[in-house]
Amino acid sequence: MDDTTSWTHLGEFTRGIGMGAHIRFLVERSLTDHAVHRIRCDEDLGNGPYLVAVFTEPAADPTVWRPAWAGDRMSPGIETEARAIARGRLPEVGPSQGKTGPAPQFGWRCGPVPVSFRS
Repeated sequence: MDDTTSWTHLGEFTRGIGMGAHIRFLVERSLTDHAVHRIRCDEDLGNGPYLVAVFTEPAADPTVWRPAWAGDRMSPGIETEARAIARGRLPEVGPSQGKTGPAPQFGWRCGPVPVSFRS
């Protein structure tokens, strides 16, 4: 997942994560290999986007997830939306999803967590 390669922005989408918070996902295509795409996320905390996954479209290799996202409940839906953008199609949004994607889910991870909750 070389970050020195040049990338072009293809599109983005957001996901609600509860309590009014959202994560913005950016989908980008490599300028050196047009089959390679990456997903980055930005929680709007001032840290900038973080790498989430790298995939090929059309799918020739398995998606490589950043360890914090591997197996996360949100990952399959994120990949589906990112692939739709990579194919040049906007993801379909159903009536229960609104502008921010499906209902909030927990278990998200994206960079450092600024607050810790203690019982």
